[in-house]
Parts: sequence; structure tokens; C-alpha cells
Amino acid sequence: NQFPNPKGIKNIRSSCYANATLQCLLNSKKFYDFFTNNINNIEEPLKIFIQHYYNPDIVLINPKNFYIKNDIAKKGPDDTESFLRRLIFNYDSLFKIFGMEIVEIRNSEPVFEKIQCINISQEKNVDLGFQRRILLDMPSNYHDIVIIKINRFEKDNQGNSIYDPKPVEINKFLKINQNNYKLMGIVYHNGNSAMGHFLSIVISENNIYFINDSNVSVNCPTKLKNEILEKKADLLFYEKIQNEIEIDDKFIKIEELRKNSCNTKSKKSKKIKESNETEESEILFIP
Repeated sequence: NQFPNPKGIKNIRSSCYANATLQCLLNSKKFYDFFTNNINNIEEPLKIFIQHYYNPDIVLINPKNFYIKNDIAKKGPDDTESFLRRLIFNYDSLFKIFGMEIVEIRNSEPVFEKIQCINISQEKNVDLGFQRRILLDMPSNYHDIVIIKINRFEKDNQGNSIYDPKPVEINKFLKINQNNYKLMGIVYHNGNSAMGHFLSIVISENNIYFINDSNVSVNCPTKLKNEILEKKADLLFYEKIQNEIEIDDKFIKIEELRKNSCNTKSKKSKKIKESNETEESEILFIP
């Protein structure tokens, strides 16, 4: 099957944190292969939601039914890491893609190790933060996708947690347990600790996409600068690759993203039905 391009996801109940996280996860080639090979084992309504996303005839996804089930996306603002944990632990079929292992049996029930969302501190770059984290607490193994969360909170002199974003250079590649991983998705946050908005960047083999809920564009936002991305990056998605990693230009730069973006401009599509909706609406479409 041909790997589809990204498509918009409607913002339901202030669900930008969930939308941005899913954009990076679903646009991983590893996740796409996992889903197509295990489609009969995926639980509903997650299965239906993903089928709609990968359906080339549907351009805008309405996630309402999926988000409401088990409060996967809670009403109102929330955190990307909390959403990711709810998603994984409500759908056992996803354990495999993250390499989660049963660590013990307790009261006849399997106990799984923590989801592979590695929480790192604000070091000079992602790799330094990751290496420090290895010394503290790491899962037993790594499979196809590794997700890194940059903790933007620091302790003040009184020991209180304060929101204090500092620049962290984002590595294009990571080497983990002799395996090579390549950056393919970034979730970043515009705003402060009390309020804001989550957006995502998907880095594919053929293009770079900038996604804001329903809007998908190959044009880098003019206000997005290196210092903004380095201070506001929240989740980073890395995929396992077979080839050797490159050592030159090892950090993501906005200028490079702009240069590598396709020159094809976004255009409005003809009226196309949304998933789970009866009405029709005009939306941005990437040819």
C-alpha cells in the first residue's frame, strides 16, 4: 500500500494536544506498517479512526467518537504525555509498536513496563538529555519508535516547579543500544504553562508538513524561528532506521526545513465529506 500524506484532524473540545501527537504517530512509516499488518488485532474505535486517517478518499478527520470513548481526549486543555499514556493503556494492541514488555504478573494480571516516552531535562541538546536519562531509568528495550518528552519545568530556589523554557538543540539522529534512529516528528507548544496551542511538524522522505489541527501545509510558518522551536519543542518522535546515521548538520534548523519544503502551494479542495460527518466542508488539501 502507498503511504498516505498527512491530513487534517478537527479540534474537538480543545484537543490540539491529542491532534498534534497523533499526527506524528500516524505519519510514522513504522506505525503505518504495524497497523496494516495487525489491522485485525486493533480495537475499535481506534481501528476505525486510523482507517479513516489512512483512507485516501477522506481528507479531514473528525475524531469525536474516538476521543469521547474512555475519555481518551479529555474535555479542555491537557498534556501530550498524559494523552499518549491514556492511548496506549486503553488499547493493548499498541504495546507491540513501542516494545513494551511484561515485567511481572501481579494478581493474575500482567504488569507492563512504562511506555517508551522518555522524559528528559533541558540540556544543550536532545542527545545529552537522553544520555543523562539512561543513567536514571530506562525501559528494557527499544523497538521501532522512540518518543522523547522535553521537560520544560525547572525548580526554583524554593524547590517549586516553574515553567522556564530554555533552548534545546534537536538532534536529527540518535544512537540507542547499537540501533540508529531518525527524527520524523515534532510536537511543539505556543503559549505558556497556563494556556497555549500544540502544533506538529512531520518530516517524511519526500516532504515536510506543518500541521495545525485541520490545516496541513508544506509552507513553513513565517513566525517559526529556531529559538522558538528549540524552546517550545514538546514531544520528539524517532524511528529506527537501517542505514548509518549522518554526523554533519546533526541538528534541525528552521532554514533547512524551509529549504527542503515542497514549493507546491496548498490549495483549497473541492467539497469533500469528512469522516463521521454528514455535512460537507471546504478544507486545505495537499496535492
